[in-house]
Amino acid sequence: MCGIIAVLRGPEYREILNSDVILPRLSSAVTFLRSASQDPANMSVQIKQAADLLTATDRELRTVPGIGMLVFDRSSALAVEGEILRANDALKAIDEHLDHLAIDLEHLNSPLLEVRDSLWAIERDRLPTAEAVIDIAGGTPELSSLPGLMSIQTALSALDRLEVRGRDSAGIEVFVANHNIPSSALEGARFNDAILRSGAIRDCGEHIAFVYKNAAEIGDLGDNTNVLRAAIRSDELLREAIASPNSQVTVLGHTRWASVGVISEANAHPVDSQEINNDNKPFVSAVLNGDIDNYMDLTKLQNLDIAPEITTDAKIVPTLISKQLLADSNELNAFRTIVSTFEGSMAIASHNADQPHKLSLALRGSGQAIYIGIADNSYVVASEPYGVVENASHWIRMDGEKPADPQNPISSAGQIIQLDATNAGELQGVTRLAYDGTELPVQSDEITTADITTRDIDRGDAPHFLLKEIQEAPESVHKTLRGRIIEVDDKLEVQLGSDIIPDEIQDALKTKRIKRIIAIGQGTAAVAARTIPQFLNPLITRQELIVEAQLATELSGFSMAMDMSDTLVVAVSQSGTTTDTNRTVDLIRQRGGHIIAIVNRRASDLADKADGVLYTSDGRDVEMSVASTKAFYAQVVAGVLLSSALANLIDTTRDQTEILSALRRLPKSMEHVLTTRPAIAMAAQRHA
Repeated sequence: MCGIIAVLRGPEYREILNSDVILPRLSSAVTFLRSASQDPANMSVQIKQAADLLTATDRELRTVPGIGMLVFDRSSALAVEGEILRANDALKAIDEHLDHLAIDLEHLNSPLLEVRDSLWAIERDRLPTAEAVIDIAGGTPELSSLPGLMSIQTALSALDRLEVRGRDSAGIEVFVANHNIPSSALEGARFNDAILRSGAIRDCGEHIAFVYKNAAEIGDLGDNTNVLRAAIRSDELLREAIASPNSQVTVLGHTRWASVGVISEANAHPVDSQEINNDNKPFVSAVLNGDIDNYMDLTKLQNLDIAPEITTDAKIVPTLISKQLLADSNELNAFRTIVSTFEGSMAIASHNADQPHKLSLALRGSGQAIYIGIADNSYVVASEPYGVVENASHWIRMDGEKPADPQNPISSAGQIIQLDATNAGELQGVTRLAYDGTELPVQSDEITTADITTRDIDRGDAPHFLLKEIQEAPESVHKTLRGRIIEVDDKLEVQLGSDIIPDEIQDALKTKRIKRIIAIGQGTAAVAARTIPQFLNPLITRQELIVEAQLATELSGFSMAMDMSDTLVVAVSQSGTTTDTNRTVDLIRQRGGHIIAIVNRRASDLADKADGVLYTSDGRDVEMSVASTKAFYAQVVAGVLLSSALANLIDTTRDQTEILSALRRLPKSMEHVLTTRPAIAMAAQRHA
């Protein structure tokens, strides 16, 4: 559970973006949003028009020319900030208007999500990136420094998000090709640190590598990157190196949960190829997730002369690659040869000073991951999607388990990728091999489009994600309920459209062709699924209708029939990707059964498999903490809504006003509970 980050950027020749393009577009988007709240008949169209304009603006601002405009044209940056404030005010007015509409709002949720995503990205990603670039540079930077500074900021921002995977130490290498620093300046203690502690520099001739690290067993999320930022900000030699007109910056970073070796700067990644008796081998650096089980055997077998302070297994990666390069000038082949000798489950990213425009990646075994973000003129590599989504909306995921040759599953399992900055941001720059050397060209249909943004994974001011998500629970429940409870003849009823309960299922319920309703899920979702029989059974009088809840695995294992056309399955899932639930849904569909999903992610696997979908919240309310909080509450509320709607189809005589009135009050009641946190804390301390 460590985190890898790397940024490889191509040469940049474009001019800084002109604000005459950006500001009028933002102004038009604000106009559409303001009109939407005042014109319900055309609200959907106007929100979509605003969404298209804001998406295009964000797409341009995430580029080097776009960030350059925000960095060097400060008045335009302030104007962008002002337009975003106006847009957020207009969006708030739309939300307040929607709270009072008793109509199905599902057709508005998708364009509203697009608006929220783009506004968030401009306000919380693009503008802060410009500020961070200025901060790292110690003031307004040289124009030639901008691409390099952006790569550094991208890596640091990703490390902040990846720290949830481990944060006892962190490090970053800033490799500057074509630095143009006079040789007289390339001397001193920083150039002679054999164990590569923070501040160390490696002189690679025309190129130079700066390393910054921090090791702290105890601390908070964000502490390590704050230390790294401060070190980078104060490094005048780094600023001089990246200001060179022909400089190109490659960044390799890591955040660690130590499994081999003590927690120290020497053991923090990246590590390099230097041995005690350095014999001028090629300079290679690397980071590692997972474990190399045979690292001690390889250390002895290859007679590696490693400083005793360095006890991490990651150290053998660059050291052995460097040795192999002396015998094999083909860098990709040398990399593949070495990583193939490693035993265990691991993800590796490595950089060779002799090929500064390339980056090598390896993935083998289960439990690790590498995502290659396809960004503007760049690749952003990370061990989790949330490490790439700030700058890349599309990615390729490496597969560490599938063998290229089923006849030789052991030797051909795992993948190796080399990225080439000369085609940065394009598939042409990606070379992929199996571990046995089999070529595996990347196809365009392997590119995944992100279904989350940084808005979904932002911790905000909360000290940890669990508390943040508990605090967001009332709003999540509120959005789940919004527009779905209406008043008819002085009574409250649930209104769910045919996109949730399709006409075919409605007819089958009314004509009693559906004789069994089974709510399924796994884990916490299975607990939420129990809501359906608990609420639905007391509301119906049909004795021949069986309503129950089961684990998805129990249904698929013990309760299947050849013909299940008389069965409605309600599948509950937060992500829509739960393997056991989705497999059960597949089996039910094959047997003619009906499926309604309660799920939180649009375009998820479960949503695609279901006949109807009831989205919790607004269809994307991601949980980062392990313990389910807001998702569980929203699932329970969705279960009550669906139970009420199904009861109306089965037995229209029951008045549900009392239940639904209480349901309407629930978000406010949840907010009240949260205000009692001090009393809850006292009770917890007392009983603990």
